Amino acid sequence: MYKGNRLKPEWTENLPSGRQVFMTAKCSMTSQTFVKWLDHFAKYKTPGPVLLFFDGASSHLDANIVHAVEDY
Repeated sequence: MYKGNRLKPEWTENLPSGRQVFMTAKCSMTSQTFVKWLDHFAKYKTPGPVLLFFDGASSHLDANIVHAVEDY
């Protein structure tokens, strides 16, 4: 995750396959960014249940997160 609005190409060069880079205004996780991360995680997780531990960050406490994981 990088701070800013414009993603520089050199930040994504030579990344391993399947990696993504996210941008936020303050370089801190937002609820929207966390949902994007969950979507990305769901594509690469192994089949079956997964247990995720949340640390109580405000970006992890949003109803949209519940709706996002319902489809996984």
